[in-house]
Amino acid sequence: MGNNMKQSRYGGARLYRGGVLITALVFAAIISLFALGVAVVATSNLSRTTVESDYATAIQLADAGINYELRWLSKDTPTAGSRAHQANKPYTGTVKGIPGNGSFTVYVVNEDGTSPWTPPNAFRARSTGTINGVSRTVEISGRRRGLFGDYAVYMVGDDNGSHPTNRAYGKLGGSGSTVKGNLGTNGGVDWTSGDSTKVQGEVTFNGYQPTSAEAGPNAWVNPEKVQWPTISQIANELFPAGGLVWLQANNNNSQVRTFSSSDPESLLSNSTVKPGGLSIGVIENSSFTGFAASQNLEDVVGGLRYQNGFEGLYGNQVIIFPPGDYYFRGVKMSNGSGKAILIDNAAGMVRIWFDGGTENNSLDLPVIFTSTDKNKFRLYFNNCSELSIGGNSTFNGSIYSHNNACSTPLLPSVKVHGNSTINGAVIGNYLWLAGNSVINFPNGGGGEADDDYTLWYGFKNTWQEVNPSGGPLFRDGTTR
Repeated sequence: MGNNMKQSRYGGARLYRGGVLITALVFAAIISLFALGVAVVATSNLSRTTVESDYATAIQLADAGINYELRWLSKDTPTAGSRAHQANKPYTGTVKGIPGNGSFTVYVVNEDGTSPWTPPNAFRARSTGTINGVSRTVEISGRRRGLFGDYAVYMVGDDNGSHPTNRAYGKLGGSGSTVKGNLGTNGGVDWTSGDSTKVQGEVTFNGYQPTSAEAGPNAWVNPEKVQWPTISQIANELFPAGGLVWLQANNNNSQVRTFSSSDPESLLSNSTVKPGGLSIGVIENSSFTGFAASQNLEDVVGGLRYQNGFEGLYGNQVIIFPPGDYYFRGVKMSNGSGKAILIDNAAGMVRIWFDGGTENNSLDLPVIFTSTDKNKFRLYFNNCSELSIGGNSTFNGSIYSHNNACSTPLLPSVKVHGNSTINGAVIGNYLWLAGNSVINFPNGGGGEADDDYTLWYGFKNTWQEVNPSGGPLFRDGTTR
């Protein structure tokens, strides 16, 4: 019996030790499964994070493609039409620092979404970003921005450093002188009466730190000057055969018209082309020889036809400018001379170019327009002198006078005075607004004509992610 008890005691110990081993193995298995689960979850999270990172990077690459194309089109706006990456020949690029061989592919189409884009139409830019097999596509609506889209007044000043810089680029005087719209400048402003509250909009100083006398409650400061094209550059875009030199010989001066002297109503429909037209010299009193006067009483001040409330055509010899481009060396006309000009912009765009003269110019005679549309008249003043617009004049259109190649210290300047009104924009080296005159170009007023020089191309509206195949963007059939 003693032997049996001894064997029983030792056998129980062995069973106990075996149970501990089994328990340990179970715990080890559980821990291993737990560790494996953690590893699987961690791996899954890492994989998901990587995929989500790729999805986010793909949309960033797509946006980079949009930005690339807008910059590419704006880099040389006169050739944007031929340089644009169309749907049949897109551009593929990369972004430095993006791992995983990320890239974008971008192109533009016309705003209808299918046909090739041609300036100056609005357009759609579509870009696909791709990284590690993940692709996403975005699309925006884009548009051009022309010369007269942002400012009622812009004073370019001396942008090449060859002229004296100790004078203000703009002088606004007279208690009633007002700019209705935004004013910008690459230099200073001399508020000869009052302050920047003369401007019913924002005053932006670009590349120039205004003095306390110049700045006001509506003033902003940007570090860089705005670069504007010269009139020569504008002419080179509009007339690629030779710019201003070509325009000297290929203008519409021979198409100016005159009222019929036998028509007591002086109807525009009965006007005729003036034989010989006008020379490219200076417009002066002798230029009106052979042009008939208006005989229509509706053209008196307060009448119902060609008058602006201060001046009218009645009794004045009248040169009629139909749509076209006209080139002259200058103009020297004063108010009360018995002469007047009729701009027939209701029939289309009229552009008058002054180039090559050296003496001061005066356009102080009555200038009447057949349309109030400010996008149908442009005056380009390229002379290294002053252009005076006064005598209760009203201009329905915009004036541009930027020339950085003048050999004398006098840059092109425009002086608007004598209770005159410009219903449009004035942009140039130097502006003097005086004598209760007004430049009326409210912000957002639509100051761009299709054939205005294009400053840049940019975002219009409607950023959205799209399915390049044309179907729904998401699996549930939605697109947002």
